[in-house]
Amino acid sequence: AFSFPDHIKELLMNFKDHGNKNGYLWLRSLPCDKPLMNTPANSEEVKEKKQTFYSEFWLSAVSGFLGNPFSYIQENKGNIFHNVRPTFSNKEKLSSESSAILLDLHTETAFHPHMPDFLLLFCLFCQI
Repeated sequence: AFSFPDHIKELLMNFKDHGNKNGYLWLRSLPCDKPLMNTPANSEEVKEKKQTFYSEFWLSAVSGFLGNPFSYIQENKGNIFHNVRPTFSNKEKLSSESSAILLDLHTETAFHPHMPDFLLLFCLFCQI
């Protein structure tokens, strides 16, 4: 069974209970999915072609310390992992699939009366 080192557990629990002045917690150098697949056209392609699931593991492990992971049926068919990526057809739109527009500060899931306390992101990128 996996267990975080004590100093990481303490860091996560402190952030859960008290937050910090930055409003975010950045964990770096976690093992990552390799090799990365080409940018998928849709979420179904991720399920079909992704070879490893380190990113989903880490998101699950960290979220377990912060609370109860959940998703909304109105977003990505209720999938808990969204695999957000830029798409060519949406590159100029203000959305999570944009690549040409800088997203401003905003409220996640503002449409729902039960908003999350935390939003977790895991960045996957490859250098060319």
